[in-house]
Amino acid sequence: MDIRPKDFDLHGLLHSPNEQFIIPSYQRRYAWGYGQQAALFRDIDMLLPGDGHLFGMLILHTEGHHGGINEIKVVDGQQRLTTITILLKVLHGVFKEKGDDYTASQIIQLLYCGDPKNKIPKLILGELDNPDMEYLFEHKLEKIRNGRIRQAYETFESFIEDSLEE
Repeated sequence: MDIRPKDFDLHGLLHSPNEQFIIPSYQRRYAWGYGQQAALFRDIDMLLPGDGHLFGMLILHTEGHHGGINEIKVVDGQQRLTTITILLKVLHGVFKEKGDDYTASQIIQLLYCGDPKNKIPKLILGELDNPDMEYLFEHKLEKIRNGRIRQAYETFESFIEDSLEE
């Protein structure tokens, strides 16, 4: 086994169009509550231009890269990665609604593999939560069964709306 630590910023982690992050079914379901979601948002919201935020360690299991989409298994960090994905989805909607198509297109590139029109998600959750993530991306919040996923989306929507009003 070859272990290589690497430093990535969020864009560096998610920008590759041919890498897809898979949460294996043995990982726990999405469970972050309001406290963790709010703390993450506050930490990001307080950053000044040029600042960084330490999201913590992700442990990823990769195999040899090849043509097409390469699956990367998330061994640790699935809660953070899922929460960031939900936040990015909310931000995409906000920028799109505000008419900032450029920023919205930059964000959507981080949420999908390859061409976003093909709707191949960058993150695949375990079999119990993945349908809920699909509903979230289709904006069918009423169909989401894991209330923590819906709560994260609604929490971030509320925080961003409040920030824009200020």
